[in-house]
Amino acid sequence: MDYGYLTLVAPILTLAVAIATRKVPLAMLVGIFTGQLIICGWNPFAAINESVNGILSVCADTGNLKTFLFTALMGAFVILVRISGGVKGFVNYLTEQSKRVKSPRMAMLIAYVIGIIIFIDGLLSIMFTGVVTRPLIDKFKVSREKLAYICDATSAPVNAIIPLNSWGAMLMGLISAEIASGYIQGEPMNLLIRSLPFQFYSILSLLFVLFYIVTGKDWGPMKKAELRVRNTGKLYDDGVTPLLNDNDGFEELVEEGKENKWNMMFPLITLIGGAFIGLLVTGGGNLAAGDGTTAILYSVVTKQPPNSALIMRICQAVRSLSTSNAARQITMTAGCLRYFITVSYCM
Repeated sequence: MDYGYLTLVAPILTLAVAIATRKVPLAMLVGIFTGQLIICGWNPFAAINESVNGILSVCADTGNLKTFLFTALMGAFVILVRISGGVKGFVNYLTEQSKRVKSPRMAMLIAYVIGIIIFIDGLLSIMFTGVVTRPLIDKFKVSREKLAYICDATSAPVNAIIPLNSWGAMLMGLISAEIASGYIQGEPMNLLIRSLPFQFYSILSLLFVLFYIVTGKDWGPMKKAELRVRNTGKLYDDGVTPLLNDNDGFEELVEEGKENKWNMMFPLITLIGGAFIGLLVTGGGNLAAGDGTTAILYSVVTKQPPNSALIMRICQAVRSLSTSNAARQITMTAGCLRYFITVSYCM
């Protein structure tokens, strides 16, 4: 059956709901239901049934389920490092305690390095780099546009250059399919590694963003944005409404002034270490033969409760036993419970 212009209704309505509510899952559900409503001849009961069956059939696929799980857990991870005081502790350590970051250039270089370190997933790289370095970038009056450019120009390129992730797994699948079809010959991983020097976009992207950070030679709209922040202190251009308000999210679980950089560093180290462990496990001891998608799932699971963050909480509580009263211990225990509720909500 030819549905004509009706095929545009579902995607347009999905975009409209997403923009109006800023809730992508809700918009997707509305779009799915609308599409099924059209297909089922405007029968709402049949549309609901088909929508549910369609969602369940997608979740039944192992690959899709892995993607959904590690995406949800990645969101929980980003909120974790923020509400635990890890972000503030990290920024305070760099600017006040060690005084390693004293200029906008150094602040941007920190964002650049973090974007490269989080090579296990492009989405996580953008989310984590943005959340962690946003207070640091704001402190040294660097535009949000420049931060967005740094996050974007490091996330996908480093995923392509270091293919120990879901991107590498996808490329391996494509290469294997070509080998099976007889178009090319060789071993998939060997061919993928040999192709890395030809990743011109990824290499140039990383070099260009480093060039702009080091030299400060901005131009066009980026230069205007940088001048706006330096001269007026405005983080956003006039008339711009950010999709995520700086004050949105959960309140921190630690007292003011008690933030600790290790509340960010420890989960991050666990996350990256978990990715390598996942590659070894799925590859039967061979890192190069590991499943990138499954490895990412392992890595985000290893830093979820009751793992890294909860361990940090328990260590803090034990450490404060000799110096704190009962009320402080009750507060710490309540913080642990609130953490479980927070992560459950994120998922």
